[in-house]
Amino acid sequence: MLRYMFGIRDEALLDSAVANDSLLSNEEIKARIETMSSNADIDNSGQVDALTDGLLLLRYLFGLRGDSSNLGCGCRICRAINRGSD
Repeated sequence: MLRYMFGIRDEALLDSAVANDSLLSNEEIKARIETMSSNADIDNSGQVDALTDGLLLLRYLFGLRGDSSNLGCGCRICRAINRGSD
């Protein structure tokens, strides 16, 4: 997802990023990423940006919650993360 946010497409999108035992084909993974990208504007700024939305996503996936996960945007998703709800 982060690669996609940085504008990386085609073969480079998944190069060395997919587990050998993945149950999904590369095309299925690409389709999922494209589908999810419509919901990737986590800070609700009106655009998907790897350095804001991507960073929020990474922090969340690494288990960071509360003030450590918030970039100060105050969006509903950050407020929910700060409350500890998913």
